[in-house]
Amino acid sequence: MCPLSRTCLQPAATRRFPLPVCLPRAISLVSGGSLLLRNCVHSITFAPVAGFTMIGTYVAVTTVGLGIYYLTAKKVKRDEIEMRSAQNVIFPILIAERDREFLRQLRRNRDEEAELMKNVPGWEVGTWYGEPVFKTLPEDTLVTPIFKEFYAHADWKSYAKRAHIKLWS
Repeated sequence: MCPLSRTCLQPAATRRFPLPVCLPRAISLVSGGSLLLRNCVHSITFAPVAGFTMIGTYVAVTTVGLGIYYLTAKKVKRDEIEMRSAQNVIFPILIAERDREFLRQLRRNRDEEAELMKNVPGWEVGTWYGEPVFKTLPEDTLVTPIFKEFYAHADWKSYAKRAHIKLWS
């Protein structure tokens, strides 16, 4: 017999708002640990909710949700503007520091070349045996060195790390 048979056996007149639902199997445990499936048909009673109440609840929940969304969206937008402003302020400083370090490394390379070639007769730093390499450029023009020239006096680990040598094969 169905565990809900009391409800099932009540006459329709005494049940409150009967909704016939067909449940093909009711599951109950047998003492051996196996499941026993039995056919059972019963009615589920429910309290009706008026349409206007459901619509009103929907409108209220949606209104509250939209209000919370609006306040959160305002805060997120304000935070995004603040972050963008901070990035715009710090970016030129970072670029200037990068350029400054680049120029310092070029100076270190020049000093290293002067130290390395001091015993070579006729060697002048920044030239090829006294002859300027870039004859058509003014003397105060910065010629950016190629990657290998920039790391010419650095140790191999620094060069390989920056060049990603291990990814070439």
